[in-house]
Amino acid sequence: MSTPLTTAEIPAPFIVSALVAVLICIFIIRSYETSSYRSLRYPPGPHPLPIVGNIFQFPASRWWLKFTELGPLVHLSVANKHIVLINSQEMAAELLDRTSTADRPLLLMAGELMGFDASIAFIGYGERWRTYRRISNKVMSVSSVKMYSETLAREAIRLVSTLLDDPHSYSEQIRFSLGRTIMEAIYGIDCLSPDDTYIKVAEETLENISHAVIPGSYMVDVIPWHSTEPKVKYLPYIGLPFQRHVRLGRKQLKLMVGRPFQHVLRTRLDGTARPSFTSSILDGEIGLADSSERDDIMSWAAGTMYGGVAHVCRDDIEYKDYHLPKGTILISNVWSISQNSSYYEDPQAFNPDRFLKEHAELDPFNFAFGYGPRICLGRYFAIDQLYIVVASLLWAFVITPLEKESLPHPSYTSGFISAPSPFRCNIAPRHDGVEYLRR
Repeated sequence: MSTPLTTAEIPAPFIVSALVAVLICIFIIRSYETSSYRSLRYPPGPHPLPIVGNIFQFPASRWWLKFTELGPLVHLSVANKHIVLINSQEMAAELLDRTSTADRPLLLMAGELMGFDASIAFIGYGERWRTYRRISNKVMSVSSVKMYSETLAREAIRLVSTLLDDPHSYSEQIRFSLGRTIMEAIYGIDCLSPDDTYIKVAEETLENISHAVIPGSYMVDVIPWHSTEPKVKYLPYIGLPFQRHVRLGRKQLKLMVGRPFQHVLRTRLDGTARPSFTSSILDGEIGLADSSERDDIMSWAAGTMYGGVAHVCRDDIEYKDYHLPKGTILISNVWSISQNSSYYEDPQAFNPDRFLKEHAELDPFNFAFGYGPRICLGRYFAIDQLYIVVASLLWAFVITPLEKESLPHPSYTSGFISAPSPFRCNIAPRHDGVEYLRR
């Protein structure tokens, strides 16, 4: 009597071929099921390819530049998922400042597989998200963030002192200072160098997540799963190399969220805990009786306070003669809004005066931190941190281009988290008083 083949004995090419065949069948079925939508009016956009949609029209980097010139609303499709890019501040506010668009997209790789679907940024609209929001608002409101003023001031002085000794590594030092400030404020942890484990784990985790959320990065996000049933149980048997990324991502995320939270619990028990966001929410009453649920929710509330993630329509929406089906992913194009000449005169020019006029131009605060119920919960902390860092650096240093060099052309990194690319410059003390801050 023959023995059935085990998964390990099935040749890898056969597994891959079978998987491709299954995917093609799923795509055809889903395309047929959604054919009734084709007669409805979507916003304009590039013509999609059969089955795969516009997935190959997404540039590997700076996709927001490609779609800016196509109008205020741009419709794309990826594997039968509707995506609408919003290039207008007015339309972004009208569409995203409502609970009917406050859901989050299903990101299988970054969410269910890597585990980021439990975070404030990616969790769907529901009771757990409302609990996160209630907890965070208690200690991150415009009045509550004053408790972090001393930490922000101290870390700004440490940054100035570091740059006095090593101005050439300014990019690394500023990045480290911002991360160290967040660790101090959120957990009361003092990170001593850029190689600190807490800092490195956070940077590596966010880098992996940044890659995982880009459309088309992983095939599992292109598969048009039919139900909301957890998919992770189907995937270990496929034998694809992305599983290594899943294991690494889950391990890093557990370290980033769980380890500093456990540090706070431990130091509270031995009486050495420093004031922090996490200690504040542990001291507060949030209505969670079960300690395991309480610790889980609080660790995520402390570890992932981000905004700016795509919204999703919870219901069908009719907007300006356009039809946005339930499940449509809505993305505000912040670059397009910030560079719009109808909002800003000569937007490429460095002109701080534009915000000081009696009739000031559009305040970036209105779009930089997201919209509606999903607006970034840490926005007031971020504004205070940015203000004191910039003010301290301008007080302490004269920053100029290198001799015989012109101003560097603005360049930015791509991905979920974007930052200015490093550039060379001179950083010199502005006056003798700065020397007193030298370590």
